[in-house]
Amino acid sequence: MFYIAIILWIAMLIAAGAALIAPGRNDRSRNASGPGKAGWAGISVLCLVLGFGAFAWSGVKSVPAKSVGVPVSLGHVGKGFYTSGAHETWNPFLHLAIIDETIQTVTFENGSQLPGTCPSGSAASSRPAPRSPSSTGSSPVQPGRCSATTPTTPT
Repeated sequence: MFYIAIILWIAMLIAAGAALIAPGRNDRSRNASGPGKAGWAGISVLCLVLGFGAFAWSGVKSVPAKSVGVPVSLGHVGKGFYTSGAHETWNPFLHLAIIDETIQTVTFENGSQLPGTCPSGSAASSRPAPRSPSSTGSSPVQPGRCSATTPTTPT
C-alpha cells in the first residue's frame, strides 16, 4: 500500500501542474476538451486524499491472538512489543515479528513424579551414554540421570 500511496502522490503533483497550465473557463473555446483548471485541481485533491488513505493503511499492523509482535524496522529490533490486535504505527517500513505467547518452559524439581526427574532420595549424576559397538572415540556423557545416593563413611 505504501507504493500505491507514492504513485497517487506523484499523480497528484502531475494533476496540480496540469491545473496550473490548463486554460480557465473564460480562456477555453466551446470545443476544448479536458477537465480544465477546476477538474485538474479536483483530481489533485482526490489523489492527495487517496494517497493519504493508502499511506495510513500501510502502517496498520496486526498481531494474532495469544501472540506478541516485536517491532523490526529495516533489520533492527525496536524497543517494546505489541499485544494482540490491530495497531496503527505510521511507519510503512516497520515489520512485526510475531512470537507465540503460549510457549511454556518446563522446570523439574527434585521429588517430582514427572518422567525424566529424579525421585526423592536420589541425585543426578553424569553417566556415559550407551554406545553402539561400531562407534569410536570418547564416550559421550548424558547429565541428569538419576542414581541412588549412598552415604559415605570416612575410613
